Amino acid sequence: MILEKRGPKRPFPWKLLGGGFLFQESLAYLSGTQYMRQLRLRIRDLSGQWWRMSTRRCSTPRLEPTDFETLDNPPPTGQVEHPLPVSVIYLPIYLTFTDASKLFFLSVFVQSANWGRLPQPRYRRVYTEGPSGPPTRNPAIPDGYWRDVWARRSLPAGLPRVSPTSPDIRSPVGRSYERWGSNTNADHFLFLQDAVNAAKGQLEVFKSPMDLKKFRGHLADAVSGSDTDEHSAELLLMPLREVRFSLV
Repeated sequence: MILEKRGPKRPFPWKLLGGGFLFQESLAYLSGTQYMRQLRLRIRDLSGQWWRMSTRRCSTPRLEPTDFETLDNPPPTGQVEHPLPVSVIYLPIYLTFTDASKLFFLSVFVQSANWGRLPQPRYRRVYTEGPSGPPTRNPAIPDGYWRDVWARRSLPAGLPRVSPTSPDIRSPVGRSYERWGSNTNADHFLFLQDAVNAAKGQLEVFKSPMDLKKFRGHLADAVSGSDTDEHSAELLLMPLREVRFSLV
């Protein structure tokens, strides 16, 4: 596919219904230093806080937003990340990629639209083998659209910019990734502690340390407005703790 040259990007391949692979490229992230520079200059509506784990006990998990100690440097354990389901996945057949982290949220969606099927939960090889879940309500969109329109400079020049400082992106996939956030549209990024980000990533690749029925029970209690809602809200964070300790 063709995208504007704008610094390092992360390629993500997914299998087309008719065979072969389409390569999408996520747009470049900000580094921690770039985030702090934009926050210092206030050229973006960036958060002045970062999220960290304030306790490390599974029984009392807690996250809290913490003000930056200084705007000169990012926190030593902080990582610039999306609050959206963007995560890390490893594709064994593409071990030539030295950076194995891929922005795959959008790829999951468009592959399902191409196949006309939803992915199965926890199915890690869906991107290389195709989704095998229930059929979608809409019919499959043929390969030609994704190759000739979605992944190419098929849009006219001079369209409204995705953000005031976004470039003139002419591919639908590029405009979509730019909307989620990039180094030229940083509004949607947060600073997360590395431990929080690692646990978030494991949950987003369908690791499920908490039984779904139990999770829904905690959720119902948390929104009920009862005296136990704060405790139940804390229990919702337990998967973060369990996943992190299972990794250790």
